[in-house]
Amino acid sequence: MTLSIECLSLYSFIKNLIVRTVIQQIGKEGEDVAARLIRALNYEILEKNYYAPYGEIDLIALDQAEVVFIEVRTRKENKISPPEETVTFRKQQKLLKSAQHYLSVNAPLQNSPWRIDIIGIELDKKGFFKNIEHLKGAIEED
Repeated sequence: MTLSIECLSLYSFIKNLIVRTVIQQIGKEGEDVAARLIRALNYEILEKNYYAPYGEIDLIALDQAEVVFIEVRTRKENKISPPEETVTFRKQQKLLKSAQHYLSVNAPLQNSPWRIDIIGIELDKKGFFKNIEHLKGAIEED
């Protein structure tokens, strides 16, 4: 039995859609775990999935008087580098610009100290949470 080009294209499209959906679900679960972690550390969550013109910030919180912008990375354990090391230079620049944008449109916070943290979440082969790393001040302005 031979499949037509149209069937193969449809199969490829559906497969890619399923893979993207699974990856998005893993990312959302990781963000939920990160939110629980920072609440347990007595941070106050201000925003989830904040969209700025430069990109998205997963979580924005207050650690006492300091505004904390948090990038959450969730990966399975077989990857070459840990999740927290997968934030590219380009993503770092987008996070910096997005954080500055957030502060500029939120007058009460404009003069507050701030930092960008990364929370890396590693899953085992079965999809269970294996390790969580919280890197405070992981991304700094030049």
